[in-house]
Amino acid sequence: MATYGVQTPVHAGTQLTWVTPAVSGDLAPTGPANYLVVFNGSASSITVTMPIAPTYDGMTIGGSGRTYTVVASTLAAPAPMVIPLPPSVYGAGTTAVNFSAVTTVFVCVIAVSVS
Repeated sequence: MATYGVQTPVHAGTQLTWVTPAVSGDLAPTGPANYLVVFNGSASSITVTMPIAPTYDGMTIGGSGRTYTVVASTLAAPAPMVIPLPPSVYGAGTTAVNFSAVTTVFVCVIAVSVS
């Protein structure tokens, strides 16, 4: 289990540092400008599942989470999947990230702000 660091690209450009994820239990920091970027270099699609944390009247509403399909890729196309990480959906702090497979899968969290 790892907690992904948040990388903040600068105007001059930033070389991202990619992490090889665990199948389950990794944590991604949530934030209004945070995005999970998933590159799937395997020969078949994978799924990424994250629990949602919406609340109503201060109580957490349950659910199985949100599932994303990340298609098989190469370095050319299709591009990596970019998943927003708003705290209003995934809770404040961090959210668990679970993968159906991790062979040739790489991830990073970026914070993008417009200035």
